[in-house]
Amino acid sequence: MPHDTIWGYRFEVVGDYDGDGRLDTLKEHFTWADDQSEETFKMISTVDLLFYQEEQEYTEPFLADDDRRLTPVWLESAFGLLWAETLPDLNEDGASELGIVLDHAGHTNLNTYQIYTYAKGRWVLRYQTEIRGTRLPDLPHLQPQQAADGTMQLVLAPGAENQQRLADLQAYQYAKEIAPKTLELHCHMPNECRGFKSSPVQVETTGAWFQVKADQVPWPVSDYWAYWDWSDYKAEDQAKFQKQAKAGPLTDWCEGGGDYKIRLTF
Repeated sequence: MPHDTIWGYRFEVVGDYDGDGRLDTLKEHFTWADDQSEETFKMISTVDLLFYQEEQEYTEPFLADDDRRLTPVWLESAFGLLWAETLPDLNEDGASELGIVLDHAGHTNLNTYQIYTYAKGRWVLRYQTEIRGTRLPDLPHLQPQQAADGTMQLVLAPGAENQQRLADLQAYQYAKEIAPKTLELHCHMPNECRGFKSSPVQVETTGAWFQVKADQVPWPVSDYWAYWDWSDYKAEDQAKFQKQAKAGPLTDWCEGGGDYKIRLTF
């Protein structure tokens, strides 16, 4: 059986990440660790995915602008990115935020959506939540091609399916801005709810969402709210949530293995 090299996709996102009024273009690179100037393939078709989880020290995935004005985003993953997108200014510092999902070469579709901001010359993780990778679009395939100047470049592999994947990718947005400083995105609750700290709950008058104020968040922010979509719940479950919310802390709203749509106001 032939061993075909799979080069994978390389993301490119545009935003004013340092807040200087100029647009920055971040490009994904997947290189050998000892030569960050030359792109390489991500995997070989006949090698199991789990093998690459142990071989990360040989490759170096990262996001960087061409002139390296910004510190690169080092991607601690086997295959770089499954998704990247520019987000609006969420903390009112005049700069765009960055949303990414790493490709850890796993057999599971569970993953983590991360939001980064660029502050004082470095990328800072502002928020992260578990998601299902199946909500992300399938990535198009790239292939190496020698340019006229003799250098290697990556081009879109031919085929109608590949063209459609590229179109779907360009039209997609995972985290959607629905109001100033407010995002809406789909999340996944891990199978284990142990250790999850319940929080005071307030039910909105529309009955479509219940609102949770987090006890702890992984980054400093003055006001953080998550709105969990319960429109798929049965009427008796909604009534139970409302009763518990009026009584105080909601203690059993964690549904292991469930998917939720949340709204985040930063």
